[in-house]
Amino acid sequence: MTGTAIREALSRPPVFGDTEQIAALKILRQAEAKKEEKRAEGKKEYKVTVECSWEDTVTVWAADESEAKKMAKEEAEGDFEVYTFHVREIFPT
Repeated sequence: MTGTAIREALSRPPVFGDTEQIAALKILRQAEAKKEEKRAEGKKEYKVTVECSWEDTVTVWAADESEAKKMAKEEAEGDFEVYTFHVREIFPT
């Protein structure tokens, strides 16, 4: 279930037995349990913005443009220079 599907399911009025709403709530509860587990381990949650700039040209053999883009992305991953990191701690609410 995607984030959009979760938001959509929970934005509707509650309906007894709605399987989408039940699944969405289970996912949210699992995510919260994982966060609590990490906090108990002494870890903190951070948002990290990574700024980088790169340009590369790769040659790939593909059936269409969509596949070519996917293959080029896979081939180029990791081939970039990171300029800055912006880090901020997320405080529990």
